[in-house]
Amino acid sequence: MKATFIVIALILIAVIASAAVLYINSGSKSGNVAGSNYRFLTDALGRNVTVPLNVSRVVVLDQGSAEIVYSVGAGNLIVGRLDSMNFPPSILNATALTYTNGVDLEQLASLHPDLIITYIRSQQELQSYETHNFTVIGVPWTNSIEDIYNTISLIGKALGRESRANYVISFLNETVNNITSMVSSSKERPRVLFIRTIGTSGIQVVTQGIENQLIELAGGVSLSNGLSKNTSTVFINYEDLVKMNPDIIILSYRVSQSVNDILNDSRLQDVNAVKNGYVFKASKEYTPTSPRFVLLLAYMAKCIHPNETSNLNISSLRIQLYKNIYGLSDSEISQIK
Repeated sequence: MKATFIVIALILIAVIASAAVLYINSGSKSGNVAGSNYRFLTDALGRNVTVPLNVSRVVVLDQGSAEIVYSVGAGNLIVGRLDSMNFPPSILNATALTYTNGVDLEQLASLHPDLIITYIRSQQELQSYETHNFTVIGVPWTNSIEDIYNTISLIGKALGRESRANYVISFLNETVNNITSMVSSSKERPRVLFIRTIGTSGIQVVTQGIENQLIELAGGVSLSNGLSKNTSTVFINYEDLVKMNPDIIILSYRVSQSVNDILNDSRLQDVNAVKNGYVFKASKEYTPTSPRFVLLLAYMAKCIHPNETSNLNISSLRIQLYKNIYGLSDSEISQIK
């Protein structure tokens, strides 16, 4: 009886030991598979995301991220985009998705994306993606140049293009430094108002956004910076604008009014910028939430400090950016309007 008990005990020990070995080996194997087939990273929302090692189908749902995917040399992977996106020109080859309180999830699923890259607009939106088991990288809302650099780094890691991402960041940072060094010789810091839109609600200005940082780097003082701590933009009226009395007004491309409309507006004739003819309008190409922010910075610097930036050639910078960073051909560049 005792011998039988010992035999049974030995058998149980052997079974347990074998199970433990199998469990450990199974865990090691799983870890090795995960390590070889996936990347692990933390997105802008602080979520730990597992991304397939070989991403071949990408859907991008915000303009800045789409351009960054191109900048790291992966534009050919984009199979889906928002219908409002039109840059670079070849992105029009990707399937257009309409965003109305979210995208059509069935249409999104039909694209079989390995990865979705987007600014997450709401918790509900994120949950809808997770419910459908989409792999999603959340990128930061762009309030600063640093946010753009972080997004470039994040997308570079997600797509296995870290070296290229570092090159893009280095190029942009060098461009910023070159421009700021030009304007640093001036002791004057004109007071600048950047106007985002003008409509029935009033004059929309940016209170928390990259535009304010760009004005400061371009050698000016942003009059709308920090007007509100709760919202990124606020609406002011014409009386407010007159009281601000900016030395320079820069209109976003979103403003429907022309420079002449502002210069001839009877309500603004006492504003220094209007009296002196220092009203400018930025091109639609000068997108502040993508690598093209350097074009807006260069434009602002030339508006604010024309003498100090006389050698700054925006056309040359534009070609260099589109060729070296976006990888566009002369033919593709000629299509940009």
